[in-house]
Amino acid sequence: DEEERLRRMARHFFQELAQRANNPVYNLLPDVLGTLSARKDVDNETFEYILSYLLKFIKKDKQAESLVEKLCQRFAATHDLDQKRDFAYCLSQLHLNERCLHKLVALLKLYKDFLHDDRVYQHFREVAKKAKKFSKPELREAVTEWERVLQRHHAGADDDDG
Repeated sequence: DEEERLRRMARHFFQELAQRANNPVYNLLPDVLGTLSARKDVDNETFEYILSYLLKFIKKDKQAESLVEKLCQRFAATHDLDQKRDFAYCLSQLHLNERCLHKLVALLKLYKDFLHDDRVYQHFREVAKKAKKFSKPELREAVTEWERVLQRHHAGADDDDG
């Protein structure tokens, strides 16, 4: 099937691209994400399939940290709720480290107003769940507090957490 052949070729292309020293996949990712998210002919399932595949190529901590910041900044840059859901989904797919989590907490003001949406909220809950698995006991308390803040914003509480 021609479509399957194209899919295999695209996968092979990105695998080869990721092997390069500077990981061009990382450099292309924000534009790919923005373009796919803005297209109305790309359904949610297709978007998630493609981005979950591409995000697997982000292996370096610094790249993940930078993507966390870029994704959070995109929440404020668009008025489209579907795009905000896509950004939250991508955050939930990243391999996060402690600095990523600190960055998410620090950037709460950029996404807190969208936590009322169930899908956005569920993606952030997934981030918190993953963070609890990798974090040290002292960081788990901070993750638990961040979860409480997320929940308050989801429930519509307007406070000064960020």
